Amino acid sequence: MGKLPQDLIKAIEQGQPITEEQLRELITTEAKEIGLSFDEAVRAAQEGSLPPGSLFASDIAFLVDLLPHAA
Repeated sequence: MGKLPQDLIKAIEQGQPITEEQLRELITTEAKEIGLSFDEAVRAAQEGSLPPGSLFASDIAFLVDLLPHAA
C-alpha cells in the first residue's frame, strides 16, 4: 500500500479514532492500489461494482461505509 502519514498509522495501530480527512486519505490510498480515484472508489462501493476478490476492494467498501453520509 502507498505511504500513509505517521499520525494515521499511529492512530490505526493504537485503535484510536481517525478524522474524516484521515479516513478519506486511507480510502484514496487503497483506491490507488486498484487504479481508482477517491470519487471512483466511493461510487463503485456504493454501486457494489468494486473488483471482486480484491482485498483492497473489500477494505474500500468497509471504509466507505464509515464515511459520514456515505460521502
